[in-house]
Amino acid sequence: MRFRNPLEIPEIAGSVALYLEGGDFARCVQVSRRWRDLFLSHRWRTVRTGIAPENIQTELLGPGPDVIHTHRHLIQDLTLIGRVTVPGKHDYPNVHHLRVDMGDPDSSESISMDLAKTFPSLVKLDLDFVQIESAFWEALSTHHHIRSMRLWCIQVGTDDTPRLWDVCKKLESLELSRVTIEGGGVSKDVVFDRLRELIIWELSELDERNQMDLIIQCPMLECLEWDFDGWMTLSGSRLINQPLQNHWPYLNKLYINCNVLDMDMALILQSVGTGHGNIVDLQVGSCQLETQASKALRLHFNTLVRVDFARFHHASSTIILDILCCCPRLEVLRAKNVSAKDIAEHGPWVCQHLRELEICFHVGDSDQDLQPLIFKRLSTLVRLKHLKMNSFLRSVITDGVLEFRLESGMGQLSTLQQLASLAFGVHSRNMRYFPQLGMDEATWIMNNWKNLKLIKGRLNKDQEIDIHLKSAFKSHGINTS
Repeated sequence: MRFRNPLEIPEIAGSVALYLEGGDFARCVQVSRRWRDLFLSHRWRTVRTGIAPENIQTELLGPGPDVIHTHRHLIQDLTLIGRVTVPGKHDYPNVHHLRVDMGDPDSSESISMDLAKTFPSLVKLDLDFVQIESAFWEALSTHHHIRSMRLWCIQVGTDDTPRLWDVCKKLESLELSRVTIEGGGVSKDVVFDRLRELIIWELSELDERNQMDLIIQCPMLECLEWDFDGWMTLSGSRLINQPLQNHWPYLNKLYINCNVLDMDMALILQSVGTGHGNIVDLQVGSCQLETQASKALRLHFNTLVRVDFARFHHASSTIILDILCCCPRLEVLRAKNVSAKDIAEHGPWVCQHLRELEICFHVGDSDQDLQPLIFKRLSTLVRLKHLKMNSFLRSVITDGVLEFRLESGMGQLSTLQQLASLAFGVHSRNMRYFPQLGMDEATWIMNNWKNLKLIKGRLNKDQEIDIHLKSAFKSHGINTS
């Protein structure tokens, strides 16, 4: 078998090139024409250059314009930072990803280049704190390859808004964050049937109904992230007034942090998939998940893998326990709290694939005998790697929490052989709770959880005991913080 020099394999040569400095890199490119082409192409594939706004010097971050011009045909990913002259006289034929970040909300820098000529192969465009002239939007609306765009802290004038929506018709991925759109919402007859990913956050000049209309006009979405930061101007009003049966057949990732009414939330959940559910990744905050929305959520119980209610302060115990009891594919669950009494009234947990659980178990004074039941439920999660019971609650806690003590049933958790991290601590308006671990519990943990590497939180309210326990864990190879 003929031996092949590993450096003749492009992927290996490229990896090596990333770690070479000055003289070593120069010597490699002089070995042969093949090595020169291999090493230069990888070194110049990604370029970051410019002058940071806070830098009072004129020193460039990265290569200068002349050097970039020489190697412009090799560049595929180009980032221009701060006060930097945007290339316009020469074309960059292979740039697929362009990012322009002025880094200053008060920047007077603007761009008006003809993208079709300067970056004919551009697929992805990111713009941060940039003032955009009309000619730029005109050029972008006629670009043949653009498929992804992210705008951060951008202002779109009234005359340019129609061109923005024309650009969006071409896209498969769109992120609008802190964008001011002065020309209003999109026309009702426009459909963005290419969009697969839509992220919208803090859109000035567009109220929540206009934002909802934009979402509805993207029927092929696979990922939707909608965060309406601040007070909703139409709070208490319906946002959807049209039938949406099976409207988003491919949507599998849904993040909503808006005060959407229960009826609207139910309609959104009912309209995802083809009647049998389709959501894999769900994150909810501020929404109303009451009778109708909770019922609609059950359509997705067989597909849910990740559920994040960490920002949802009003999720009921019933909803959380329904997820634990009815979602067989669940791997991640982040929630605020559930009560021991509700756990007793629900059945076994079916989520045997759960790897990460963040939750606070409330145990009232009259429910202390239910603590072994909670530990029994936890003991069935044999694939669990991360268990967090450190929550920050807006509500006032009127009862206690699960005591992590052997006398409370903690010994049942010997089944959690894959556990790698454990976190404690609950903070609310009227209470701060820390587990009162003793040396018996610490010894049990060290003997039973061989894969445990990290314990976060205070372990005992007595500072001397807490220090002693952390020292014991550290000597056993378990970090504490």
